[in-house]
Amino acid sequence: MAGPGKVGCLATILSFVVLVVLTVFISWWAHKAEKNQALRTILFVLTVAISVILLLIGITSTVINLTGSRGSISLTSGLLIALSAAIGLPLISPVRLLLARVMPFDPHSTADMIGLSVLLATAVFVGGTSLFASNDIEISSVSVLELVSQGVALVLIAFFGIGFLFERDFRGSLKRLGIQAIEPRDVWIALGVVIILFAVTILGGVLTKVLQPGLEDQIQNNLGTMTQNLSSFSGALMLGISAGLGEEILFRGAIQPRYGLVFTSIVFALLHVQYGFSFTILSIFAVSLILGYLRQRINTSASIISHIVYDVIAVLLSVAGGGGGS
Repeated sequence: MAGPGKVGCLATILSFVVLVVLTVFISWWAHKAEKNQALRTILFVLTVAISVILLLIGITSTVINLTGSRGSISLTSGLLIALSAAIGLPLISPVRLLLARVMPFDPHSTADMIGLSVLLATAVFVGGTSLFASNDIEISSVSVLELVSQGVALVLIAFFGIGFLFERDFRGSLKRLGIQAIEPRDVWIALGVVIILFAVTILGGVLTKVLQPGLEDQIQNNLGTMTQNLSSFSGALMLGISAGLGEEILFRGAIQPRYGLVFTSIVFALLHVQYGFSFTILSIFAVSLILGYLRQRINTSASIISHIVYDVIAVLLSVAGGGGGS
């Protein structure tokens, strides 16, 4: 019989498989809808329906709570309404045109429209639940198998999200993702950026420790729990490679060129819920800006190098004191 740890690991891997399958399906549909009016109409109507249903459930729940014994709006009600807005607002043409002034996506593209809805919904859901229920989030140790699965899943989501196989071939996908050869001089620049990343995260940690001491202790305990199975060089290297490849190819390679440096960094920071809502999460946002700028100036390969080296060193340092990487 499988133990609880193995069951949890299998559940995590299964969730990654489901995410990849959903990404392939939604991306295929959205890209095909660019040239097929029927597919575009059905996709638009379905997305509107999801947004409206969430809104109606959220409003109904809010009314029940306000008129009942609770007398206040619940987290679930507010989150459902926010999710409805996140999914629905990108469907409104004037909203897309307004956002396109500050973000480099095509407001007339069905794929970009659906991608924006998905990203906003993800940011709202993860950020909202972590903001209001951070004390209830259960932190568990991460296994090497889960790390590898996560890294592979993020890479596949990035590739299929940009239309790999049904919109671009492998070489075209690599170019779109910014995965290119890198000059020796740029490798040294990427390694130098690691120093800046540590300076930023150390500053965030210090500010959190001074101004939010209780939260700092919680963050350190969470990170210690998460990385307890990675307390070796091979474990740290595996975390660095998985996070560096997966996160950089997805965020800096796939998302940033379409939705811009700032928006991508906001989503990146919100998805790192293990750091809590603190000055530390602000430093993660700054780290994303730096890695994103590196991607703009050189390519995604450079940001991958910086991210991998940073995470490996951070985890190895955490073995002695208790912390972790991004």
